[in-house]
Amino acid sequence: MKIAQVTSTFPPYEGGIGNVCYNISKLLALRGHDITVFIPENSRKQIKRADGPFKLRVLRALFSFGNASFLPILTISLKDFDIIHLHYPFFGGDIFVYLASRLYKIPYVVTYHQDVKGASAFKRLVFRIYNFLFRRVVISNASRIQVLSKDHFIHSEISNIFNQSDKVAYIPNGVDVDYIDSVEEFPMLRKKFHISDNSFLLIFIGGLDDAHYFKGVHLLIHALQSLRLKAHLLIVGGGDLEDVHKDLAKKLGVSENVVFFGKRSNSDAIAILKSADALVLPSTDTESFGIVLLEAMVCCKPVIASLLPGVRVLIEDGVNGLLFPKGDVSELVVKLTTLIDDPQLGVTMGRNGRATVVKEYQWSTIVTALESMYRESVT
Repeated sequence: MKIAQVTSTFPPYEGGIGNVCYNISKLLALRGHDITVFIPENSRKQIKRADGPFKLRVLRALFSFGNASFLPILTISLKDFDIIHLHYPFFGGDIFVYLASRLYKIPYVVTYHQDVKGASAFKRLVFRIYNFLFRRVVISNASRIQVLSKDHFIHSEISNIFNQSDKVAYIPNGVDVDYIDSVEEFPMLRKKFHISDNSFLLIFIGGLDDAHYFKGVHLLIHALQSLRLKAHLLIVGGGDLEDVHKDLAKKLGVSENVVFFGKRSNSDAIAILKSADALVLPSTDTESFGIVLLEAMVCCKPVIASLLPGVRVLIEDGVNGLLFPKGDVSELVVKLTTLIDDPQLGVTMGRNGRATVVKEYQWSTIVTALESMYRESVT
């Protein structure tokens, strides 16, 4: 099958959408499909992992705004495909997928990765206007809509505008277990950063740019203030908010307990993760899944995450991880203290988490479901 994948971001940009597109494109191509990934020119500097068995086309945008790119050239670029797979949100690209579909009579499917709120009042206004003008037509005219879970769909913004339940496919994201297992632990991490063997190592992995404002790193730094005699925090990720978080750590007197690694490759992030004791995802909003939680589970690490739709589907509280109310620093401290004071609980949850991922969230299983969705869409 000749398949076009359309995405606004691509590795090594730190974001789940581009990484999902990369992984499914790679596996689909290995299964014999003819895959072309389309990304906007403002992602050119990000292309370091475009070494997969698929074609990559970088298209020039008329203008860009963050991860949004106005990309009319998509309309003529998408000719002669069997199906188009749009990774949403893609402001400035999605409407041209719709137009190409109408022009060439090509079906398209949409993966609805997440709602987009915006970090500032201006961005929220822009997104609201854009969604009002284009989101309904793009979503409602797709052959199928992939959402990551029923919980994710029910609590998403599109549940109010899209009532064609027969078009909805519940297909989660996944991880490459074999790849994660092949990565070696970061060597001598505690010694390199002068961290005591008795200190509990927490880790956060994610983008620190404006597009990922909702990741809640500030909550984790505030929580560390109550734990600084017991814990250190490893922050893996880069972006324009990194200095903001460094200033906060200094202001709260915990800067010596926080290590900022900056932007790292996926393999480096996994290596550092394997050296940590637990991963925390303290998102405050719009977290529809959380692939990093699955990566930690594969490494047998206990996870702590905000009680958000989508995320809570992955975690059975007290069994393979711990959940806390979003934005509640005091409850986050309670959950962290629970793990610190009971190491065996963390070991048990880590083992349970790995079993969950191996059974339900491997890319091979996910891509098989996507192939079925494609076939249903073209018949």
